[in-house]
Amino acid sequence: MHTDAIQAALALFREPGRICDFRERPLPTDVALIIRLAANESGMLQATAEATGESVETLSEACIFYLQQMLFVANADSYRVLGTTADAPQEQLRENYRWLMRWLHPDRNPDGWEVVYADRVNAAWQDLKTPDRRAEYDLRTPMDPLHVHAVAPPVGLRVRAGAPESRPMLSGVMVRRLPAIIFGILGLGAIAVLALMYWAQSESMREAKLSAERVAAIAPDSQLPASSADASGQSDPHPAWTKVAAAEPAPSLASSQSLSAPVALEAAAQAAMQRDAERRAAEKLVSEQLEINRLVAERVAKEKLLAEAQPEQAAADALASLAQLKADKLAADQAAALLAEQLAAEEDTFRVLAEKLLAERLAGENLASQALAAEKLAQEEFLADRLTAEKFAAEKLAAEKLAAEKFAAEKFAAEKFAAEKFAAEKFAAEKFAAEQLAAENLAAQQLVTDTLAADRLAAERNAELLAVEIRAAEKRAAERLAREQLVTKMTAASLRSAERLAAQEAARQSAQTLAAEKLASERLVAEKIAAENLTAEKLAADKRATEAAKLAAERLALRQAAATSQAAVAAAEAADPLPENKQAGSPPARTDAQSLVGEMASAYASGNLAHFDSLFIGASARNPGAGVLRSRMQSTQMRYLEVGEVAWNLTVDSAVGRVSFRDTFVPRGAKKSVTQGGEIRLTVRLDSGKARISSFEVAAVAN
Repeated sequence: MHTDAIQAALALFREPGRICDFRERPLPTDVALIIRLAANESGMLQATAEATGESVETLSEACIFYLQQMLFVANADSYRVLGTTADAPQEQLRENYRWLMRWLHPDRNPDGWEVVYADRVNAAWQDLKTPDRRAEYDLRTPMDPLHVHAVAPPVGLRVRAGAPESRPMLSGVMVRRLPAIIFGILGLGAIAVLALMYWAQSESMREAKLSAERVAAIAPDSQLPASSADASGQSDPHPAWTKVAAAEPAPSLASSQSLSAPVALEAAAQAAMQRDAERRAAEKLVSEQLEINRLVAERVAKEKLLAEAQPEQAAADALASLAQLKADKLAADQAAALLAEQLAAEEDTFRVLAEKLLAERLAGENLASQALAAEKLAQEEFLADRLTAEKFAAEKLAAEKLAAEKFAAEKFAAEKFAAEKFAAEKFAAEKFAAEQLAAENLAAQQLVTDTLAADRLAAERNAELLAVEIRAAEKRAAERLAREQLVTKMTAASLRSAERLAAQEAARQSAQTLAAEKLASERLVAEKIAAENLTAEKLAADKRATEAAKLAAERLALRQAAATSQAAVAAAEAADPLPENKQAGSPPARTDAQSLVGEMASAYASGNLAHFDSLFIGASARNPGAGVLRSRMQSTQMRYLEVGEVAWNLTVDSAVGRVSFRDTFVPRGAKKSVTQGGEIRLTVRLDSGKARISSFEVAAVAN
C-alpha cells in the first residue's frame, strides 16, 4: 500500500531536513489516508504497516509528524489545514474534518499535546462548512498556487550512489519530541534557579545570624563578652571562630572518591563553594577577633591608668591580662595555622579529584565515539536491509496490483455478461408482454367488432319487426275498410231512396278517405319511429364501441388484480366443485360471479353507466344500494372502487356474496378525495344463461 501520501510521510520522517522542500510541493491527493492512520482507524494502521514493512509505531509517528509539518504551518489556509485543495468536493472536506477531530479531540486524545491543533481545525471547518461560507472565504482569501489541485510526484528515498547516506542531524522522532524536551530543560533550569536562590537566601540568613550573635557578644560599653571570661574572671582558651571551624568538618576524600564522575564533579564544585564560604567566614571571624583584641588592649590601657593609683593590684591584673592575651594569641595562631593546613590539603584533594574526573571524562568520550561509530555502522546496515525489504515489498505490491487488475477485468467481464443476459431476458419479457398486449388488443378489437355486428343484427331485427308491425297495421286497416264497405252495402240495400244511397255513398267515400289518411299517417309515424330507432341504435352502437374499447383497457388493468382472486376461486372450486350447467334453476358458477364483481368495479371506475346497468337484472340497478353508486358516477370527476375477496354462499338457484370494499372518489369541483369503506351484499342469478346481479345492498359505510 505504497501510496504517494504514505511514501511522502515516511520520506519526511527519515529526512526531517527536507521539510522546506516538502512544503513547497502540493499535497498528495490521498492525504485523507494519512489522517485516518493518524487517527488510528481500526485495522487500517496494522494492515498498512504490514504492507509497507514498517512497524506500527514508526508508521503512526511518521503520519503524525507529516500532518504537523504539512497541514499546521503558520501561513496555511483553511483548505490546507483540512488536508484538501480549493477544488475539493464538500464531502471530502467533511470527511477530513471528521477524521482530524477524531485524532485531535481532547476527549479521544487526553494525553497528547497535538490537541492544540483542534482549534485551528475547527476554525477552518467554520470557514468552509457550507457552500455559502466557502464562497465567501474564497472571495476574501487570495488563491495560493501551492494549494491548487495537482498530482504530486511519487516521493522516495534519495540515495547517492557510491557514497554512504548522511545521517540527518535530528530524526523525525526527535523533531516531534523537541517541544517536550525544550519544555523539560526549561523546567529543570527554573528548578535549579529556585534552588540556588533558596540556598543563597539561607546562607545570607545564616551569616547574618552569626554576625548578629558575634556583635551581640560585645558589650556596648566596650566590656569583654561573656564568652571570653566567666564569672571567676578566667578567660576561654579557644576563640569562638575556632569553635565554628571545628563544628563544620570538611568532606572526606573517601566519600568524594566513592561518587561517580558526574556526581563527584558536582560534589567537588559544591565542596569548593562551601570552602570558599568557610574561608570568608574565617576571615570575618579573624577580623572580629582582632577587634576584640583591640578592645582588650584599650581595656588594658585603662587598667594601667588605674594601676598607677593602685600599683600592686594593677600589676597583678596586668600580669593576668598579659598572660590571657598571650594565650589567646597563641590559640589564634594555632587555629589559623590549622585552617591553612586544612585548606591546603583540601585544595590538593580537589586538584587530584579534578585530574581524575578529567581522565574519566576523556575515557567516556572515547567510549562514546566508539559506540557512535558502531551505531552508525549498524544504521547503515539497517538502511541497506530496509532498501532490500522495500524493493521486495515493491515487487510484491506490483504482483498484487497485477492480480487485482486481473481480478477486476474478470469481474468486469462477468458483470458485463450478466448485464447482457439481463438485457436479453428483459427484451424477451418486454417482447412477450408486447405480443400479449397486441393479442389482447386484437381480442378487444374483435370483441368490439362482434359487439357492433350484434348491434347491427339487432337493429336489422328491430327493422324487420317494425316492417311486420306496419304490414299488420295495413292488413288491419284493409279489414276495417272491408267491414265498412260491407256495412255500407248492407245499408245501401236497405235504403229506399236514391238520396239516401247518395248520402251513404258520400259517407262511404268520406270514410274511405279518412281511413286512407289515417293509414298514411300511421305509416309515416312508423317510418319515422323506425328511422329514429335506427339512428338511436347507430349511436348506441358507436357508444358501445367506445365503451368496449375502454372496457378492454380496464379489463387489461384488472386482469392482473383478478388473477389472485381467480386462483383462489379455482382452488375453492377444486375443493367444492360447482356444477357448470347454466340452465334455469341452477346457481351461477363461482368464477362467473367473481368476474361479474370485477366488471362492476371496472364499470364504476370508468363511469360507464350503460355497462353498469347491463350487469343487473331488470330494474335492480336502481335499488337503493346500486343507486348510490349510480348517482356517484354522475356526481364525481374521479372514482375508484377496491373490493376484497368475495365470500360466496351457494343456494339452489343463486350465489349470495359478501365482500368488503373501499371507495375513493373526488366530487365535482373539489380538490380533495373522499374515502369510504364498508361491506357489499349481493345476489347473483342466471339470466338468459348469463350471470347478473339480482339484488345489491351496501352496509356499514364509514369514512
